[in-house]
Amino acid sequence: ILASRASPRRKLRDVVVALMTSYGEHYPLIYIYIRENLSQVADTRSAWSKHMRRLNREIENAVIAIVEEGYADGSFRRVGSA
Repeated sequence: ILASRASPRRKLRDVVVALMTSYGEHYPLIYIYIRENLSQVADTRSAWSKHMRRLNREIENAVIAIVEEGYADGSFRRVGSA
């Protein structure tokens, strides 16, 4: 989504739709997962926790980049840091 040529508004919409679709398809497991505080999960605990923490960072960074892109082109009103 981030690498697409879509507008920042469309990219943000697509991210939200993808996340909500995933939550719906994988309920209640994803719900339980997102309620967890992954900062409390030690990196050495499991390969799964390392993988999930990496995915969280990637999603967070993608959303931040989309918001920054929207700020830069004026499609989002700047109300705070991305």
